[in-house]
Amino acid sequence: MQATLLRSDVRNGQLREKVGITACSDLDNLAWLSFYIGPRLRSGGGMPYKRITPKKLTGQEPFINTGSKQFTVLDFWQYAFSALNSNVLRGALAEFLIENALKDPQDIDVRSPWGDWDVMTPDDTKLEVKCCAYIQDWDQTDYSKIVFSGLKAKGVYYSEAVKSYKDIPTEATYKADIYVLALLHHKDHATLDLLDLNQWSFYVLPRQQVFEITNNGSSISMYKLLKNEIEPCKFVELQNKINTLQD
Repeated sequence: MQATLLRSDVRNGQLREKVGITACSDLDNLAWLSFYIGPRLRSGGGMPYKRITPKKLTGQEPFINTGSKQFTVLDFWQYAFSALNSNVLRGALAEFLIENALKDPQDIDVRSPWGDWDVMTPDDTKLEVKCCAYIQDWDQTDYSKIVFSGLKAKGVYYSEAVKSYKDIPTEATYKADIYVLALLHHKDHATLDLLDLNQWSFYVLPRQQVFEITNNGSSISMYKLLKNEIEPCKFVELQNKINTLQD
């Protein structure tokens, strides 16, 4: 059974009574429920808990107390995260690609879904990463229309232990310095391979350019990118492109 509890449904660590909570499978919401809501329900919402900082796993860590069964974190990853083209996972994959374009593997931290931006460069430039694809993880009669949405965001309330609700901004704003629009542009189903970075294109725009092209909006279409002659770059060109915008 799947259940969703929106972040806005929490005030002062207590759940608001709400009728008709809807179903959802969003990974970020599920993680948020685990880290933030669960402890507060167990504690009655009083004692503050500090978030447990996750550590990188190798995949070889075994589950314990499993009786005669033996399985590892790698088995879980293969089960849960092999469908790289699913909408739930492709966005995280795009962030992972940007991290690797800019950093050495040992300098990449565990992904956090809680920040106002997705990737921080070594020079402390904030990047927001959005991802679209023509081919989806379901049957289609036509390719998907490319629109990168969610470029602006409101403040998010987690709990009073993080920030007081009254201090959360209510107006949606641009949170990042640079926006990386990752497009899985490949259109042949038979040869689609998300691990082949020649099947990806990346549109890199500074915040002011996003503001101008969208007229202070929250989404940008492929039509607008083409109309404004925004040229994509390849994965191997990303680091130089981003570094140029930081100068």
